[in-house]
Parts: sequence; structure tokens; C-alpha cells
Amino acid sequence: MHLLKKFWKFVDKQDRSECWIWKGGKNPYGKASVNGKHMGAHRLSYQLFKGIIPIGMQVLHRCDNKPCVNPDHLFLGTAKDNLEDAISKNRLNVHQSKNEGEKNGRRKITEDDVRSIRQSSESTTVLAKKYGLERHQIRLVQRRVRWSHI
Repeated sequence: MHLLKKFWKFVDKQDRSECWIWKGGKNPYGKASVNGKHMGAHRLSYQLFKGIIPIGMQVLHRCDNKPCVNPDHLFLGTAKDNLEDAISKNRLNVHQSKNEGEKNGRRKITEDDVRSIRQSSESTTVLAKKYGLERHQIRLVQRRVRWSHI
């Protein structure tokens, strides 16, 4: 199947000014497969509509919508440009990791739990069972290796 025809099969194309959402796989960017090789759908879109991506360059989104493949929303930049773009649009807090503490979607405990663990005189075995953690995780919290911002 012709590559452009295959591309359109996975795109929810809207008006030229709106985001075109990739309906195929996501990671959270769109995922495309070309000749058995995986690549970002936004990178594929850039190559189809704008041309070759020079080595070392990244494809950035003006719209900040990761599954968007509208070539009008895409531009080239270096890794530094990408970082500066993220900072300027408040997508990246340079002072605190976006995955730190309660902002981490995989966390098992809260900030209040951390305070309770640190104040507790119970054994690591009891605390681990109480909070659904391993004993070594409790020790990391107690020694401020984990949740060090609290």
C-alpha cells in the first residue's frame, strides 16, 4: 500500500488549522510503522509533507498535542530547542521533577503517609505491610532517599 494512503488511514483529519489526531498506536506520541521500522507518527508526517529530517534534529509540536500529525503544527529543532520550548510553555518544571512525589502516577503512598512513616516507631516490616510497600522501600523513605522533597 502506498505510504501516504496508509498514513491517511490512521489520521483524523480536521481543518488545516486544527490538530490532526493519529488514531493508530500511541506512546503517548503517535506510533507508525514503515517497512517494519517503528517511528513517531509526527516524524512520519513531517517527512511526508515537509521533507527529510536532518540527523540530530527533532520534530517539535507548536500545538503541544503529542498525537497531532498536522504538518502545519510541526517544526524542526535541536534537543536544546525542544527543552527550551517545553520550559517556555510551562510543560517542564526545571526545579521539580514532574514525576516527583504525589505527581508520580505510579506512587503508592501520599505525602501524609511519608510523614507518618518517618514519625513512626513501628518496624519496617509492620510499616511495609501497612502501606503496601517492601521493607527496603520503607527504609528509603525513612532515610530521605525517596520523597526527599518532604
